[in-house]
Amino acid sequence: MAEGAEIILVLEACFSGRSSKGPVQPKVSGSAFVVELGPDASILTLAATGADHVASWDLEEKQGLFTGLLVETLFGRAGRERDGRITVEHLSAHIDREMGARLARLYPGESRSQRPWLGGRTTAPALIAHTEPLPPLRPD
Repeated sequence: MAEGAEIILVLEACFSGRSSKGPVQPKVSGSAFVVELGPDASILTLAATGADHVASWDLEEKQGLFTGLLVETLFGRAGRERDGRITVEHLSAHIDREMGARLARLYPGESRSQRPWLGGRTTAPALIAHTEPLPPLRPD
């Protein structure tokens, strides 16, 4: 791999061994793995929620609510730079705009909240995807 090259790896690993109705299988817990990184490596972790919330489902779309927002972002529906770069800032802005409204629509009468979690060590702006560049702006 060339020096300075970036690898973007998205692991959509939502299964934890539990469901909304309890454990899927008794006496089994979710799996875990460890990734060894050098001291200069950048890593960014995005999670549907932190330990203090639950991740809600979008039953209409048959996926997690965070998963839907992430996929929309990766396909450029949440905004992108003129050169096609999609950053964590685009995802954060999309979540800020959409999460509360979608929870209210999907779970009317319930007081639900979900705060996705972002952590790790990386340089800003953290690139999470790249799409086709936008067409050039037309002069006024």
